[in-house]
Amino acid sequence: MPDLNPAVGSHLTMDERQEIMECLDKSMSFKAISRRIGKAPTTVSREVKKHLVIQPLSIKRTNADGTPV
Repeated sequence: MPDLNPAVGSHLTMDERQEIMECLDKSMSFKAISRRIGKAPTTVSREVKKHLVIQPLSIKRTNADGTPV
């Protein structure tokens, strides 16, 4: 009999999310991360996109010697 609930097991666990975060800190690709956690690369990329936080960049002007302007 075919599996009637294909979504079972399709969610990421907290451990998998933590592993994704640690791998991203190491600049690993989505493909490499997906192989490591046993999920599809699209699953990893969607998870990252879903929780992406963009922080504003703080730019400070300095002189050539590094002192603030």
